[in-house]
Amino acid sequence: MRAKEFLILLEREESINQDPLYPIKFAIASKIKDLPNTPDTQKALQEIEEMLSHIGAGGKLGLIKNKLQAIDDPDVNRAQKLLAKYILSISMDQKQRDDLFSKWEKDQLINIKLLLSPGNHKITDVINGYDSNPAIRELANDLSQIAALGHGKGEFLLSVFSKSITKLQKGDLLIGGKQIEVKTYDIGGGRFYDQEVKPAAGYSAAVENFLNTYGTKFSNAAASGLKLTDLITLSEILSSTELPTYYKDVATILKNIFPGMDISDIMNGIKGKSLGEAKQAYALTNLAYYQKIKTEDYGILSMNLQTDPISMVFFRNPEELEAGGMRLHASTVYPVSTDPRNAYPQMKIVKTKGKVVDPETPTPLAKSKPKAINQPPRQPITKSVTSPPGVINKNRTLAKGKIPMGAPVDGEVS
Repeated sequence: MRAKEFLILLEREESINQDPLYPIKFAIASKIKDLPNTPDTQKALQEIEEMLSHIGAGGKLGLIKNKLQAIDDPDVNRAQKLLAKYILSISMDQKQRDDLFSKWEKDQLINIKLLLSPGNHKITDVINGYDSNPAIRELANDLSQIAALGHGKGEFLLSVFSKSITKLQKGDLLIGGKQIEVKTYDIGGGRFYDQEVKPAAGYSAAVENFLNTYGTKFSNAAASGLKLTDLITLSEILSSTELPTYYKDVATILKNIFPGMDISDIMNGIKGKSLGEAKQAYALTNLAYYQKIKTEDYGILSMNLQTDPISMVFFRNPEELEAGGMRLHASTVYPVSTDPRNAYPQMKIVKTKGKVVDPETPTPLAKSKPKAINQPPRQPITKSVTSPPGVINKNRTLAKGKIPMGAPVDGEVS
């Protein structure tokens, strides 16, 4: 029954029974009857009707809590207060609310099959009703920015929107019965690194040896460590007799970062002076090392919260990415660092654009005989990359207009 009709009948009944509250009720009923017949009026009356029908259950808040409990999802129950807060803040009519909770209770908000299909999918396709119901769209956008109950951003949205998606004690999410690693790109990308995926025990010693041997060759080293850019640039100023030992020392570092993995493609990129190829090989080796240890994972779901609309990419191997015209992109790589975490770069999924060329790639040094750099000596790097930077060997220099080793180049993040 419409609220307007209900109040008219109420007016007639109370006029007979002479309820003490009749004058107030009559005044309210008269006001409602005089309201213009507009969509805003209809919406307001529907809300009044809905609140009156649930007045014994705590009003609108009680209504929302009851509907959330009816979903019967442990993740929803744990986040009930938080979810109710966001739902109450959204302007929605009864039809939109009924559609939201109907899909939610029937576990129809998330298209699980599409979510776990290789390729790049938009949230508009993964979440049913995102385009057709403004309430679903606004709630999804709000919840995508929340990290709560042990879930990261993106994970929380998926776990509360579907009974088929739950948080695991070990790993990320169980989606449709499959264990899925979730990597979210927001301010920075996710790392393929954790308590299990880490360098070998010899990494710290290899870093110490490398810095003791080559630390004086660098100036303006980043606090996070020595980048792939630095390693390539140093190879260009070493003599031909020094290079074999140098490359061996670099390989030792890489073998400790990715124990048991083939690091030849990374070394080929370094020796070929191609940072783009070295970084792509580094990213693929990092992924392969991660998957070698995380054998229980069915695949990886990458969520990019920076795109509009939010994009989601599921893949089980690099070949599935390549087939979809995508690849892994690593941010700045620090193979030599006193903090092992820096050796595993933040990564995101990007579209393939032909040959891999990285904005960090240093300009090749001139082949002419180098001249000495006249600058005061500084303290050399010894055991820590955070120590005061050293200087480039005085007997060698960079070509005119080139960037000193360790200095960031355009597009690089220190």
